Amino acid sequence: MNFTETEEQRALRTAVADLGRRYGYDYFMKQARGGGRLTQLWQEAGQLGFLGVNLPEEYGGGGAGLYELAIVQEELAAAGCGLLLLVVSPAICGTIIARFGTPAQRERWLPRLASGESIMVFGITEPDAGSNSHKLTTVATRDGDAWVLNGRKIYISGVDEADAVLIVGRTADARTGKLRPALLVVPTDTPGFTYRPLEMDIIAPEKQYLLFLDDVRLPADALIGDEEAALLQLFAGLNPERIMASALAVGSGRYALDKAVGYARQRTVWEVPIGAHQGLAHPLAQVKIELELARLMMQKAATLYDAGDDMAAGGRQHGQVRRRGGQRAGRGPGHADPRRQQPYRRVRLGGHARERAHHQDRAGEPGDDPELRRAALARPAEVLLKEATLMSEKLVQYAVQRGIARIALDSPRNRNALSAALVGQLTRALGDAGADDTVRAVEVTHTGSTFCAGADLSEASQGGMRDGALRVLALLRDIVALPKPVVGSIDGHVRAGGLGIVGACDIVLAGPASTFAFSEVRLGLAPAMISLTTLPRLDPRAASRYYLTGETFDAPTAARIGLITEAVEDIDAGTLAVLDRLRACSPQGLRETKPLLIGGLLEGFEARAQALADQSARLFGSPEAAEGMAAFLEKRTPSWAAE
Repeated sequence: MNFTETEEQRALRTAVADLGRRYGYDYFMKQARGGGRLTQLWQEAGQLGFLGVNLPEEYGGGGAGLYELAIVQEELAAAGCGLLLLVVSPAICGTIIARFGTPAQRERWLPRLASGESIMVFGITEPDAGSNSHKLTTVATRDGDAWVLNGRKIYISGVDEADAVLIVGRTADARTGKLRPALLVVPTDTPGFTYRPLEMDIIAPEKQYLLFLDDVRLPADALIGDEEAALLQLFAGLNPERIMASALAVGSGRYALDKAVGYARQRTVWEVPIGAHQGLAHPLAQVKIELELARLMMQKAATLYDAGDDMAAGGRQHGQVRRRGGQRAGRGPGHADPRRQQPYRRVRLGGHARERAHHQDRAGEPGDDPELRRAALARPAEVLLKEATLMSEKLVQYAVQRGIARIALDSPRNRNALSAALVGQLTRALGDAGADDTVRAVEVTHTGSTFCAGADLSEASQGGMRDGALRVLALLRDIVALPKPVVGSIDGHVRAGGLGIVGACDIVLAGPASTFAFSEVRLGLAPAMISLTTLPRLDPRAASRYYLTGETFDAPTAARIGLITEAVEDIDAGTLAVLDRLRACSPQGLRETKPLLIGGLLEGFEARAQALADQSARLFGSPEAAEGMAAFLEKRTPSWAAE
């Protein structure tokens, strides 16, 4: 079974993560503690096409599968703002209606569920029966062409936000008189339908409710699917619930681990970060392994479900994920029928639609195009342990003093190259600065003689560069979009991707030890991604010269062509003077002024980021670039260089 994600799935993951970072844990907890709702996040996710990614395209969905919806849930949870109602509205209710609803029922509900305009929640649990469908006491009886529903439901999430509840009741079998499950849509404004909130110990925006159904009259078309096959239809919705709850647990676990690792990096005792001690680093590494295993089980379940194996998807996989993911997080909590899959699938990413051919044979099925398969995920435990241990290595320093967050790149062993670990830590530091109300501005600087050497060529030579490209693009956009001024303070060498960070900063000062070079062309590459932040700053003629020649230039030249703000003789004094001026400014004034400066840069990201990531990945995988990088690492002239 194959799990390596497709290009489109990776793009979806990146786009959702970007949305999650803009809301995050603080927004989530503000709404939870204040009795609010996650309406703003829900509506934006709907506008971007994330809520209906698993629903049929002809009804306004993305035409993808449960795997993709689980990506949405996992990434939002990993940002600290998981959406519980994703589990019920598009996953359970949307799946059941898409697979078993009549054309009229699909037309009525699916477009509104996909856009987020409407929310439908799910009611199965009862005070005495739990979720045992054979013991439910909520009964629907026929009265002419109508249904009359009576019963009680408990611990039903989000009823106050919903337009309707998909109720699991039972109806009488005309032949045997025995009761069998039935699924009925009950609008929340139906007479006889009432609810009251339940007091819960957990702090969450989504409230839990006790439902009362007293002689609730429903039209005949309130029944979803075949009355004689409701049990199978019910499980077609319950298995997505399990997978989505697992995605929520895995994402929450990732968020908790990131916080723990971040604290272990920053908390210093006897001048040593506590994460440097094995007694803390090794348990964190073990948690990382457990989370990766849980994620694999969740991905397996989603893949099985999307391949049409409903029953296999809902068994041991979910239990394993819930135990490994939810326990590690300290918190625990559809898809369209493959036979109805469209030949093209559309997912809106950041307001833009991307299409690609999608074979009806899903991953692992006979006839699957090898290019569309999810390649096998080979990540043995020792590799995960090494990766997790590296997370505890402090590559980025972070400190706040007098309203300034100072972020210093501190990876001298690879000249502050943009490794996955460094990019991750830098991204988290920026997020911390953005969320800290005491921070007025951010300084980005470095230790050692190099500010940033660009891409980590040792990682690049091992492949997977599109993921790396997307990470760097997300980092650059985070710097640009940070709602606080970012000041670059440089007194060292800057090459290739490091220039992208320089271009993303609002103000940049460079000392006499600084040198700059767009060195990509000398490696068989192009300054594709960093063009988003550097081209808008540069004089056009200077851009042509330095992009095409890769030659080195100094700080005064960088200031003259617009790459930096000022070349200074004393970098410490110059930086301090700028930061003191920012300290004197109003937080509101800074917050409202910065968007006036960055609009064009953000438009470039929206319009060109994906294409430039593709170009960068393609070039890194080319023979010329492989030779260029090898020559650089081996300190020799590349074979394609002219005499």
